[in-house]
Amino acid sequence: MIHKSLSAELSAKINSKIKKGWGVGRIFTYIRGLIICERMTDLGILRVILYQMREAGKMLSKEKIQYHFRTKVSKEDWAGSSKGEILRDLYDPR
Repeated sequence: MIHKSLSAELSAKINSKIKKGWGVGRIFTYIRGLIICERMTDLGILRVILYQMREAGKMLSKEKIQYHFRTKVSKEDWAGSSKGEILRDLYDPR
């Protein structure tokens, strides 16, 4: 049996949901509920989802990224950092 790394397993799960037409909010809620992601921050989950969406050619507008950042990511995840810098980073996830 071949064991996938966390990132490969997570990428595969996110890509399957993108192919099914799921949006960021629905994917986020699904990923947040996975045992393998229980230690991930909300910001980390959002960043991975946005990266996979960009790779799939389905990048969101800045307004939608801002919306999901405000509604899904708790302030504790980014406290001490510049909100503007985080959003600029999310607009262009590499």
